[in-house]
Amino acid sequence: MERALELPHDVDALQALVLVHRQTIASQRETIVQLEQHNRLLAKLVFGRSSEKRAQLPVDPALQGNLFLAEIAAEAERPAEQHRVVATVEVPAHTRKTSKRRGESPAHLPVVRTVCELKDEDRRCACGGELVAFGEETSRELERVETTVVHEIARKKYACASCQEGLVTAPWRGKVIDKGLLGPGFLAHVITERFGHHLPYYRLEGKYRAEGLDLSRSVLCESMAGWSRSPRNCARRCWPRTWSTRTTRR
Repeated sequence: MERALELPHDVDALQALVLVHRQTIASQRETIVQLEQHNRLLAKLVFGRSSEKRAQLPVDPALQGNLFLAEIAAEAERPAEQHRVVATVEVPAHTRKTSKRRGESPAHLPVVRTVCELKDEDRRCACGGELVAFGEETSRELERVETTVVHEIARKKYACASCQEGLVTAPWRGKVIDKGLLGPGFLAHVITERFGHHLPYYRLEGKYRAEGLDLSRSVLCESMAGWSRSPRNCARRCWPRTWSTRTTRR
């Protein structure tokens, strides 16, 4: 330690020693800066977010960056050298799938057509001639019709005009649920919303309240309970409506 602390007494030697130490310190500082940068990059690569991806290494564009194309190219060059022919590896270009145009309407939906015509008094030209239709300009838009109607069933009663007897009432399919409030179409809608779309009863209650219907969740729950007690009879009446409700969603 005493020899390490010994300094030369010559001024020129001291200046040379100080210059050497300064160069060493500057070199060490550069090394420290590089190591700190490497540590930051490694920390970002290991502990950084998934979106902070490391840039990929440049690849040969002729090989499309595929790992196995290099081996395929080498296999193609080997018989080419033997037979003295030119071998090439062709990679088909990627073609994007064309998406449906926005203006195309689903083919399974019914089409309601509205024709706009001029009145008779407006079918006069400025020259005095009559305007004759020669074509039309069409445009389409999607409309949704989802409403509730009151289905009133009137069963005609018949009696003999001669004897005033033989009373006969026109037959009817009857209610799906005995003394129930909901018809088969409404029941099919509730079944689809509750068990197909997994909407709870309180949300269905709020949805129907917004439409002006006073259907509490207890009424909906009791209707589903009545439907479950005779599923075969209810399914025979509600199944076609439930199926039509599902198919319109495709």
